[in-house]
Amino acid sequence: SATDRTYGSAPHATGAAYTPAVADCEHWFKVVVSDADGVRFEREFFFSRLPVCYIEVANGAVPSVNKEEHDATIRIQGNGAYAQQYDGATTIHVRGNSTKGYPKKPWKIKLDKKTDVFGLGGGVKNKHWVLLANYLDECMMRNTIGFRLADALGVANMKTEWVDVILN
Repeated sequence: SATDRTYGSAPHATGAAYTPAVADCEHWFKVVVSDADGVRFEREFFFSRLPVCYIEVANGAVPSVNKEEHDATIRIQGNGAYAQQYDGATTIHVRGNSTKGYPKKPWKIKLDKKTDVFGLGGGVKNKHWVLLANYLDECMMRNTIGFRLADALGVANMKTEWVDVILN
């Protein structure tokens, strides 16, 4: 929730630029811009070395029932390696069998339009994507190492990209 957020150390600045430091990683930033007429724009974002997926589910719901679809919007913010990937409508639901019972849920998302997110589709655009939680994988590398090894051996596999997910 917004009250649980830890904000970065960016100083208050007027008309100045701020470049986040390594110590600011994994913190929230709030940017407030006002013009001469008093029109104000605010945006909060999570500063991460990883790409960030912001998902806003209708009515603030947290998907928790397998295959129960929820309307949502998703904005996928790139990082230094990627530009912004997607900003639009989606549906989201819990996926998996045994993993759906853990606190960190794996989700399937269906974008409103076909997109090759992070180039994972190899140039092929798709609407269906998976956010795999890997709750039981304490090192957070087993699946990715397995997929990349399979790729190196020429075996069909899933392409992966680590991301931070911010829900509601």
